[in-house]
Amino acid sequence: MEPRRKPLNTLGKSERLKHRKPIESLFQNGLSVKTTSFVLLFQKSNIPNEHHIKMMFIVSKKNYGLAHDRNQIKRWMRESYRTLKNPVVELAKEKDQHWNAGIMYTGKKMPNHDYVRSKISELLDLWGKQLEEQE
Repeated sequence: MEPRRKPLNTLGKSERLKHRKPIESLFQNGLSVKTTSFVLLFQKSNIPNEHHIKMMFIVSKKNYGLAHDRNQIKRWMRESYRTLKNPVVELAKEKDQHWNAGIMYTGKKMPNHDYVRSKISELLDLWGKQLEEQE
Protein backbone atom coordinates (compact mmCIF):
# COMPACT_ATOMS: atom_id res chain seq x y z
CA MET A 1 0.00 0.00 0.00
CA GLU A 2 1.36 3.44 -0.98
CA PRO A 3 1.63 6.18 1.63
CA ARG A 4 -0.91 8.96 1.29
CA ARG A 5 0.36 12.11 -0.33
CA LYS A 6 -0.74 15.51 0.89
CA PRO A 7 -2.70 17.36 -1.83
CA LEU A 8 -0.98 20.46 -3.18
CA ASN A 9 -3.87 22.92 -3.37
CA THR A 10 -5.74 22.75 -0.11
CA LEU A 11 -7.36 25.31 2.15
CA GLY A 12 -7.96 23.59 5.46
CA LYS A 13 -9.35 24.92 8.71
CA SER A 14 -5.87 25.54 10.06
CA GLU A 15 -5.20 27.97 7.18
CA ARG A 16 -8.24 30.11 8.01
CA LEU A 17 -8.16 33.19 10.21
CA LYS A 18 -10.88 32.72 12.83
CA HIS A 19 -9.95 34.32 16.15
CA ARG A 20 -11.26 37.70 17.21
CA LYS A 21 -8.03 39.41 18.35
CA PRO A 22 -6.05 38.87 15.12
CA ILE A 23 -9.10 39.88 13.06
CA GLU A 24 -9.60 43.10 15.06
CA SER A 25 -5.89 43.86 14.77
CA LEU A 26 -6.04 43.24 11.03
CA PHE A 27 -8.87 45.75 10.57
CA GLN A 28 -7.26 48.37 12.84
CA ASN A 29 -3.59 48.13 11.84
CA GLY A 30 -3.46 46.14 8.61
CA LEU A 31 -2.32 47.35 5.21
CA SER A 32 -4.50 46.95 2.14
CA VAL A 33 -4.39 46.31 -1.59
CA LYS A 34 -7.44 47.15 -3.71
CA THR A 35 -8.88 46.21 -7.06
CA THR A 36 -12.34 46.80 -8.45
CA SER A 37 -14.85 45.31 -5.97
CA PHE A 38 -12.21 43.57 -3.84
CA VAL A 39 -9.93 44.57 -0.95
CA LEU A 40 -7.12 42.48 0.51
CA LEU A 41 -6.14 43.37 4.10
CA PHE A 42 -2.87 41.96 5.42
CA GLN A 43 -0.70 42.20 8.51
CA LYS A 44 2.36 40.39 9.81
CA SER A 45 1.48 37.87 12.46
CA ASN A 46 3.27 37.84 15.79
CA ILE A 47 2.55 34.14 16.27
CA PRO A 48 4.45 31.71 14.00
CA ASN A 49 2.21 29.01 12.57
CA GLU A 50 2.57 25.86 10.54
CA HIS A 51 0.98 27.85 7.69
CA HIS A 52 2.67 31.06 6.64
CA ILE A 53 -0.58 32.75 5.59
CA LYS A 54 -3.90 32.62 7.45
CA MET A 55 -6.78 33.92 5.32
CA MET A 56 -10.40 34.89 5.84
CA PHE A 57 -13.11 35.77 3.33
CA ILE A 58 -15.72 38.48 3.88
CA VAL A 59 -18.92 39.48 2.08
CA SER A 60 -21.04 42.21 3.62
CA LYS A 61 -24.50 41.34 4.91
CA LYS A 62 -25.44 44.96 4.23
CA ASN A 63 -24.89 44.49 0.48
CA TYR A 64 -26.15 40.90 0.29
CA GLY A 65 -29.04 40.19 2.61
CA LEU A 66 -29.55 36.66 1.35
CA ALA A 67 -27.20 34.16 2.96
CA HIS A 68 -27.04 31.93 -0.10
CA ASP A 69 -25.67 34.85 -2.17
CA ARG A 70 -23.00 35.63 0.44
CA ASN A 71 -22.08 31.96 0.72
CA GLN A 72 -21.83 31.57 -3.06
CA ILE A 73 -19.47 34.54 -3.38
CA LYS A 74 -17.33 33.30 -0.46
CA ARG A 75 -17.22 29.82 -2.00
CA TRP A 76 -15.90 31.31 -5.26
CA MET A 77 -13.39 33.43 -3.34
CA ARG A 78 -12.08 30.43 -1.38
CA GLU A 79 -11.82 28.30 -4.50
CA SER A 80 -9.96 31.02 -6.41
CA TYR A 81 -7.57 31.66 -3.53
CA ARG A 82 -6.98 27.94 -3.03
CA THR A 83 -5.89 27.46 -6.64
CA LEU A 84 -3.89 30.71 -6.97
CA LYS A 85 -2.16 31.01 -3.58
CA ASN A 86 1.04 29.03 -4.24
CA PRO A 87 3.32 31.89 -5.46
CA VAL A 88 2.44 34.11 -2.48
CA VAL A 89 2.75 31.27 0.04
CA GLU A 90 6.13 30.27 -1.41
CA LEU A 91 7.32 33.88 -1.13
CA ALA A 92 6.23 34.02 2.53
CA LYS A 93 8.00 30.70 3.23
CA GLU A 94 11.13 31.89 1.46
CA LYS A 95 11.26 35.02 3.65
CA ASP A 96 10.09 33.05 6.72
CA GLN A 97 7.22 35.48 7.34
CA HIS A 98 3.80 34.76 8.83
CA TRP A 99 0.78 36.78 7.71
CA ASN A 100 -2.86 37.27 8.66
CA ALA A 101 -4.97 38.36 5.71
CA GLY A 102 -8.54 38.80 4.58
CA ILE A 103 -10.23 39.29 1.23
CA MET A 104 -13.41 41.40 1.18
CA TYR A 105 -15.90 41.64 -1.64
CA THR A 106 -17.19 45.22 -1.71
CA GLY A 107 -19.19 45.17 -4.94
CA LYS A 108 -22.93 45.79 -5.12
CA LYS A 109 -23.74 43.43 -8.02
CA MET A 110 -23.67 39.65 -7.90
CA PRO A 111 -20.41 38.61 -9.64
CA ASN A 112 -19.72 35.46 -11.59
CA HIS A 113 -16.98 32.91 -10.90
CA ASP A 114 -14.65 34.09 -13.70
CA TYR A 115 -14.79 37.69 -12.47
CA VAL A 116 -14.01 36.64 -8.88
CA ARG A 117 -11.11 34.47 -10.04
CA SER A 118 -9.56 37.24 -12.15
CA LYS A 119 -9.81 39.81 -9.34
CA ILE A 120 -8.38 37.43 -6.72
CA SER A 121 -5.50 36.75 -9.11
CA GLU A 122 -4.92 40.51 -9.46
CA LEU A 123 -4.98 40.99 -5.68
CA LEU A 124 -2.51 38.17 -5.05
CA ASP A 125 -0.15 39.56 -7.73
CA LEU A 126 -0.25 43.02 -6.14
CA TRP A 127 0.29 41.54 -2.67
CA GLY A 128 3.18 39.42 -3.93
CA LYS A 129 4.88 42.55 -5.31
CA GLN A 130 4.50 44.27 -1.94
CA LEU A 131 5.91 41.23 -0.12
CA GLU A 132 8.94 41.22 -2.43
CA GLU A 133 9.61 44.90 -1.67
CA GLN A 134 9.54 44.41 2.11
CA GLU A 135 12.81 43.69 3.93
